[in-house]
Amino acid sequence: MINDPQFHPEILRRTSTMAIVSLIGGISFFVGVPIIGSVVAVITGNMAMKEIKTSSGMVTGENLAKIGLITGWFGLVVWILGLICALLGLIPVAASVCVAGFSFFTELLKSSH
Repeated sequence: MINDPQFHPEILRRTSTMAIVSLIGGISFFVGVPIIGSVVAVITGNMAMKEIKTSSGMVTGENLAKIGLITGWFGLVVWILGLICALLGLIPVAASVCVAGFSFFTELLKSSH
């Protein structure tokens, strides 16, 4: 009877592997793997939350999954904002190159006639 798992349900409980992977992915944003780590954190964090909710208390790690999700979304938002800022910063440069190129070709055409 003492070795019966019904009397020791905590023995059967385990931490979700997806929650651990989510946490590692979220942390990896801060140590040099920004976009990949963030995407992994968000995907596996959601998978872990679903696994935990459907496990009837046999799978733990909800806090790990939440931290992974938060850091993952933070990383994605920072990366997307950085990309937007970079694109906005390049728009004036691209416009000036186009204007300079247009002026150059206009002068070139004038001098050829």
